[in-house]
Amino acid sequence: MSIVGQLYLLQTIDLELQRQRDQLERLRAGLGESPELVASRAELLETERLLSRRESQERDLEWDLKNLEDKIKVLEDKLYGGRIGNPKELAGLAQEVEMLKRSKSKIEDSILSCMLELDERRLAFKARKTELEGRERAWAASLLLLRAQVEELEATMAGLRGQRTAVAGGLDAEIVALYDELRQAKGGRAVVRLEHDVCTGCHLGLPSADVQHVRVSAGPVKCHHCGRILYAGP
Repeated sequence: MSIVGQLYLLQTIDLELQRQRDQLERLRAGLGESPELVASRAELLETERLLSRRESQERDLEWDLKNLEDKIKVLEDKLYGGRIGNPKELAGLAQEVEMLKRSKSKIEDSILSCMLELDERRLAFKARKTELEGRERAWAASLLLLRAQVEELEATMAGLRGQRTAVAGGLDAEIVALYDELRQAKGGRAVVRLEHDVCTGCHLGLPSADVQHVRVSAGPVKCHHCGRILYAGP
């Protein structure tokens, strides 16, 4: 194989390596948790936080209710125990008991409302937890597939790097350096085909003398328009 043919082969390997690197980067980006999974976990945590806060409020209300019931019992014992005979004092106790009972009724209504809301929040928490578990299972399954694809790509790239080393090793170091410099400057394509006397890099025609030079030269010949190495081989 000619020197330029070897450079063209080297470029083919490099282009495939770059394609594999890009694919590997995309796959590795997918190894992290998906936005949907992150959002689902955040929703579950927020639902759990609100549920916990409402349960705490219900406990506080039940504690307030118990305190009121204890106070009402103490006052009713005084009111109906027969130990107090003063009508004015009895009337005051009766009024206080009535006030406490109204407060008790309000707290009982609040507890009922809280219990109904808690039922809804518990159902929402259960639904979001089920949804999160489903997404976590799906993510775990996709993660296994992605990891297998990553391993396969890494093995393929290792083989390509081996091929590149072998091809580059058969070329003069200065020629490889020229190729690498051009590849970096020309968007990854340092060597382009000469087809019908036209450079396929810049799509401009070449004089017959230049075309003949490309076909018979043992070393690299550049397009005088774009500076890429021209390849006239099969």
